[in-house]
Amino acid sequence: MKITMVAPIGPGALPHILEGPSALNLQPQQEFTFVTAIVAETAPAVEARLEWADGAGHQQRALTLEVP
Repeated sequence: MKITMVAPIGPGALPHILEGPSALNLQPQQEFTFVTAIVAETAPAVEARLEWADGAGHQQRALTLEVP
């Protein structure tokens, strides 16, 4: 499973999932909890990558998780 989570940088910024289990229709905070739980359970086998990108003139954090 591949999950890409993006969070705008700034006060009150909440992450959201761009790619992954979006069909679950989770709210931003639920998505963050869901991703954190996956990382916690699969930490030894997870590859995480932090990227920086400009989106609509704002910097964003993008974390892509590869979960076997």
